[in-house]
Amino acid sequence: MNLKVQRKLLPYLWQKFSLVKNFIYKFSLAMKLTAVLLIVASLQISAKTFSQKITLSVKNTALNEVLQEIRKQSGYKLVYNTDQLKKSHPVSMSVHEASLEETLAKAMTNQPFEFEIEDKTILINPSLRKTATELTPAVQKIVITGKVADGKGPLVGATVMEKGTKNVVTTNDKGEFSIKVDQAGVMLVFSYIGFSKKELPASTTFMNVVLQGGDMGLNEVVVTGYQKIDKKTFTGSVSQVSKELVNRSGYTDVSRMLQGAAAGVSVENVSGTFGATPKIRIRGNASISANQEPLYVINGVPIASPANISVNQLYSGDPASLLGSAIAGLNASDIEDITILKDGSATALYGTRAANGVISITTKKGKKNSTVINLSTAFTVGVKPNINQYNVMNSEQQMDLSRDLFNYGYLSVLNYPSTTGAFSDPYMRYANNQISKDQFNAELNRARSVNTDWFDVLFRNNLLQEHSLSFSGGGDKSTYYLSGSYANDNGSAVGYNMKRYTTDFRVVLNLTPKLDVDFNLNASFRNQLSPGTFNGTQNNFETTRAFELNPATYAATTSRAMSPYDENGNYKYYLRSYAPFNILEEINENFNTLKSQDVRFAVRPTYRITKNLTFETLVSARKTSANYDHVMTEYSNVAAAYRVATNDKLRSLNPYLYKDPSDPNSIPETILPRGGILEARQNIGNFFYMTNTLSWKQQFNQKHNLSVFGGFELASDKVTSSFTRGYGYMYYGGKIISPSILAMKKALETDDRYYIEGFTQENRTALFISTQYSFDNKYNIELAGRVDGNNMFGRKTQTRFLPNYSIGVSWNVDKEKFFSAINSAGKIDYLKIRGSYGLRGNAYQTSPNINANYVNLNRPDAVNSEIGIRIFAPELYSLSWEKDYTANLGFEIGLFNKLNLVTEFYSRRNKDLIKSSTVGYEDGFSSKTINWASLKNEGIDITLGVKDIVATRNFKWGADFIFGYVKNTMTEGDLFSPLLTEKTKPDGYGTKGKPLYGLYAYNFAGLDANGQPLFKDKSNGNVVDNIVLSSTNDGLITYMGPRQPTTTGSLTNTFKYKSLELRVFLTYSLGNKVFRSPMVKRIYADDLAASQDIDARWRTAGDERLTNIPGLVSNIQNAYLSSAFIQNEFAYNRSDLMVVSADVLRLSEVMLSYNLGPKILQNTPWLKSARLTFSANNIHYWASSKLRGVDPQSLITGVSLPNPRSYTLRLIAQF
Repeated sequence: MNLKVQRKLLPYLWQKFSLVKNFIYKFSLAMKLTAVLLIVASLQISAKTFSQKITLSVKNTALNEVLQEIRKQSGYKLVYNTDQLKKSHPVSMSVHEASLEETLAKAMTNQPFEFEIEDKTILINPSLRKTATELTPAVQKIVITGKVADGKGPLVGATVMEKGTKNVVTTNDKGEFSIKVDQAGVMLVFSYIGFSKKELPASTTFMNVVLQGGDMGLNEVVVTGYQKIDKKTFTGSVSQVSKELVNRSGYTDVSRMLQGAAAGVSVENVSGTFGATPKIRIRGNASISANQEPLYVINGVPIASPANISVNQLYSGDPASLLGSAIAGLNASDIEDITILKDGSATALYGTRAANGVISITTKKGKKNSTVINLSTAFTVGVKPNINQYNVMNSEQQMDLSRDLFNYGYLSVLNYPSTTGAFSDPYMRYANNQISKDQFNAELNRARSVNTDWFDVLFRNNLLQEHSLSFSGGGDKSTYYLSGSYANDNGSAVGYNMKRYTTDFRVVLNLTPKLDVDFNLNASFRNQLSPGTFNGTQNNFETTRAFELNPATYAATTSRAMSPYDENGNYKYYLRSYAPFNILEEINENFNTLKSQDVRFAVRPTYRITKNLTFETLVSARKTSANYDHVMTEYSNVAAAYRVATNDKLRSLNPYLYKDPSDPNSIPETILPRGGILEARQNIGNFFYMTNTLSWKQQFNQKHNLSVFGGFELASDKVTSSFTRGYGYMYYGGKIISPSILAMKKALETDDRYYIEGFTQENRTALFISTQYSFDNKYNIELAGRVDGNNMFGRKTQTRFLPNYSIGVSWNVDKEKFFSAINSAGKIDYLKIRGSYGLRGNAYQTSPNINANYVNLNRPDAVNSEIGIRIFAPELYSLSWEKDYTANLGFEIGLFNKLNLVTEFYSRRNKDLIKSSTVGYEDGFSSKTINWASLKNEGIDITLGVKDIVATRNFKWGADFIFGYVKNTMTEGDLFSPLLTEKTKPDGYGTKGKPLYGLYAYNFAGLDANGQPLFKDKSNGNVVDNIVLSSTNDGLITYMGPRQPTTTGSLTNTFKYKSLELRVFLTYSLGNKVFRSPMVKRIYADDLAASQDIDARWRTAGDERLTNIPGLVSNIQNAYLSSAFIQNEFAYNRSDLMVVSADVLRLSEVMLSYNLGPKILQNTPWLKSARLTFSANNIHYWASSKLRGVDPQSLITGVSLPNPRSYTLRLIAQF
């Protein structure tokens, strides 16, 4: 269907940016030339390094003023502790055209401080060096030597102190140190601004010390994408993802690594197929009909999925779901930092796009005056599933069930079954006199012992290769970072494989002391293969799919009495859709191909107008292209099904044949006399984003710090899609189409569109401002406001704009004087209390315009057929923003220099949510999408980190615990008398006062004397045995609990022994309920595996006291139940008896790594460092035994696969 969205906002501005649109279109052609020119330019600039020249003359001037003047002339940033600077002495000096180092050296003469220059930052530290006389010992001392680094390079000026003494030294320009101590084994304390302290016993061997960044550093910052903010003054709620989790092996898609990474962030890896997005919810559900995924931001640029995937398709298993991940093209080795923004204060500047939270990703860039080459190579082996994990009948049980069904009047071949299995296939050939009775019995006996492990047939121990190489470095005036990666997965199941290529290029040019330019270019390319998959349809609110080929579904639901090969080793065929079928052959002849490209660039000039005022522009353009085709060759079962017309009976049964509606006496015939079918889809995305911002910072009287940040945003996302279906596709005949007249005729008569083209264009604009004030580093307040405009709403102009706001406050209690008295022992490292409140919004990602199409109105008499217009959905004139009112209260404390605790309480009120509502038929529609529903989410997040639980000379143990709890409630949005088939759907259903996704089940009341299920009607206390699908009687069902987890988190234990490190990572998900896999059927198909539980079914009178599993019904009973529309088996599979807990504890990763020490590397001076890692992922999970081996978080259908257990060997080296 065509989706046309008129550009209503800012037409004038859009015309001004037409050149940018043309550039996006031509960008892929110019990409290579641009990269080459920038590399050459950066290398030339890097070669011309020189120091800043400073002229200064002062007399008896405060050191702070002198430093500010140096900062102004040099353009360098300045970091120092205001309280410590009060101890400085007045400065008298005069320099002319002096270097920065010379100027600082004179300024620091006779001062109790030292200076360090790192990148473009001047660090002022308390002076810790002592004279040789002071350090001269009375007794002979030993010399301890070593090197301090941060894992990337040496740390110059790091402090090395003998604990409990004044014996202190600092590292030289190579990060090396030499300190004299009384004896080996004394404790040395290593520290550096912005890094965690580390204590190690002194060793007579050369010590290699690596400091971890960002625990309680002076200039620790929070990266929001828009800004970098001092964490001590930050008022919002954020979680920084551990780099160890980002570097996990075996996960090609970064988004999958976020499971258990942050409190309040629920991540369910519902599919193991690359490209499918995990289900991520940050602090509950914020919408009903609109998108609930978080916003990804890469280097300040919001990133959407490469195709306009509908909300319903994200986890559907449809081919389009492979394009659901917005960051599938991002190489994990390129990531420097991941920060998750959760509350209104943290996400304020993103406005309406941040209602579901923000995941801000910062990629790596080069360091000045260095050259580094990093290599990462990993090999991952995935382990195929085992049939013993699943609760399915063996061959003997299955054949006994088939025999019983035959005795009950089923499995007859007189009616030409559409599918056959291990019993009905030889029986059909016997009935057709193709085999003798002895041969028939022999085949049945053989089938009783086959016990095919379909997982062994369709799955394999796959090999995933990941290789990444990067070059980084720079000079005084520029830095560069260039990387490339390659990933190749040969597929955990037959019919799957994937190849991905990525490249990332980033250059930062310091063109003048006031002007910097940050340029980033990223490209990714992917080729992927999967079994042929049609889009799913809903049947009683469960997904069904024609010609399902999913290997996991087939392996878990196919009779083990069937075999893929005959006794001669050839493919063995059964019937499916009346045509011969073999799963292995069909996967080769029926497949999906995906080819996608994603190229984006961003340029960010930063101009420092004054020392306090900075102007910044960010311009980004992105182009995506995805072609995903469904190929059904001329030899596929699908094509054969369209040609089954052997006799009159089959012609009347086959739904894929065509019968002329204008001729009552016509004979059904095939529309596919030759060839197969091709369904070709294409999505092309053009994305443009621009912001212009001003930032002003000022300090008054060394106590008042004021920061104002504001600007405007302009963005446009356009995705064009097309679909083409071709009948008569000759895949093996030159990939051409052999046209079918009947196929075209049928398409016209049934209004089956063989070509569809459409587009969605979302235009956005915003104005925003944020003000931060800090008094004496104790009291902090932040006010932010933003006005968003969007064209994805109705013609009512005032609904298109939404003002949103936030206010945040924080109190650094540890800075108070009274706190120093309380904390005289120094056991409390820091204490902070913060709170925030804000309004965010969410936009509906569907056109508000009237949805109408031309339609062929066909009647039996062709003369009266005509073309008309059908209105599928009305205009949404007053559709408006969804609103999210969020409040947060946080408490942070550090104890004993080893324990860090963050506890947060939050409340969200989501109002004006968009949901379909029943309306009067006089409107011309039975329902209409309007703003009328509401939700609330309340919860608590806890993050606890403990380092050095045990700390000895060679051994350390640390742990991190993450806990998140959320209670979700729908406060408005009940529909009028919904069907019980909808209220009991497995995905969950929302009613007022209960969760948005609550699980409801029929009230099972046991079996009757005939072994058939009974149900209790709680509205009157009666027991009934006649459930119909059209029932709306709520007395028949009961609320069982939430469908989505309420509690999520993780536990990480890290053990270090010398150069060895062991990490054990567990994740957990608690508090939700699910249905077991459907078990009971009225008629058990011969080709489908039955649950082993069915072997304990009711068989004779009195068994109802021993079992709760219904017995078989005769074909006469079946005829009666069908005529009365009774569906007791449906209700049984959705009864409270089938509800189980979905609590799961998962051993997600065990990692063992070894850092190659200097002794090993001494003969390879060209190799700076190396690390060898072995890890196991998704090793085991503990869940209810009633699930019968099914992972409660997996949704297996279409192209989706279960997450495999895997083992990875990885080498990381730096040159």
